[in-house]
Amino acid sequence: MKQILFLIIISTTCILIQGNDLNKDGIWVEWNISKSGVPENAVIGGHDFTGDLYVIRANHNHVDGYRGKIAGKYSPNGKYASVPYHHKEHPKHDFEILTHTNYIWKSNTNQTENLIPGGYVFQYTQYICRGIVDDDWIPGKLAHFGYCYVSYDGKEIPFDSEPPYYHSWEVLERNNKTL
Repeated sequence: MKQILFLIIISTTCILIQGNDLNKDGIWVEWNISKSGVPENAVIGGHDFTGDLYVIRANHNHVDGYRGKIAGKYSPNGKYASVPYHHKEHPKHDFEILTHTNYIWKSNTNQTENLIPGGYVFQYTQYICRGIVDDDWIPGKLAHFGYCYVSYDGKEIPFDSEPPYYHSWEVLERNNKTL
C-alpha cells in the first residue's frame, strides 16, 4: 500500500512540473456563461461597469465563410462573453478562459516572441491585447497585421498605429523574469 501511494505522488509531481514547462502559452479552460465565477488563475484583461473582464477565446464562424478562434472578453458578473470580428461584437455562450500566473501587460509591440497566442483566422495566429475604451481596459485580439481590436457596445473597436488610439493599447506577454 505504501509503495502505491509513493508512486502516485511521484507521478503527480512530474505532471505538474512538466505541465508548467509545456504550457508557457497558458492553459485554456472550457467555460460557458451558465457557470458561476471563473477558474483558478484566470487572466484578468480589464474591467467595465459589471466588474472584472477575463481573457477568453471562442470559435467563430462568420457569414462570409471565415472561421477561426477569436480572443475576446468574459464578464462573470454581467453573464456575457463576446469577441470582436468584422466591425461587430459577437456574443458567445461557450468559450475558453485563459489561465496562467506569470503574464504581464506591456505597451504595444510588433515583436511576437513573448506574446500569448489567443487564436487564429485562416493560417494567421492572433495574440491577446487590450485597449482603453471609456476609461476601461477591454481585452481583445491582436491581428497579424499589428492592430488590436476589442468588442464594445456592439462594435469592434480598432486600435492601430495611428492617433488617437496608437498609445492606448497593450499586449499580453510571458513574464520571463524569475523571482
